[in-house]
Amino acid sequence: MTLRCRKTGGQLLASVPRAVRSSPVGEQFAALLEHLDGHEKECRATVESWMLNGLPVPAGLLAGVWPDPWWRACLRHLVVRVEGRAELLEEVSEDRRVSVRTADGVPYESPPGAPVTPAHPSCWTPRGRGGGCWRSMTPFRALSR
Repeated sequence: MTLRCRKTGGQLLASVPRAVRSSPVGEQFAALLEHLDGHEKECRATVESWMLNGLPVPAGLLAGVWPDPWWRACLRHLVVRVEGRAELLEEVSEDRRVSVRTADGVPYESPPGAPVTPAHPSCWTPRGRGGGCWRSMTPFRALSR
């Protein structure tokens, strides 16, 4: 997100005038951007630590953070282990049901509260295939920038 200004006629200004940047609203906007940037980094670092530790994460915790767009962006399409299956995380409902998709594209919904173990995609080779099959299912993105 960036602060942009327009002239009265609608033309976009090349830069934000100093008076706008130093105004109370401009300062609040800058503080909000800083907060959101820190929140995004915290979400990424937490999910990355879950992947590296390989410990189960309670479905209730995932359901609690899922509505947040930054958490959801970090969690959606992660390779996870749920109910003994290695799948791609699609969604977590309010009632703690985890929806995943297999490497073959078959959807599966876990019972409420089933623990989820995030793992780095390179660690999983479903049904004897190489890790590349996960990349073909979804836009593959790294957590770190």
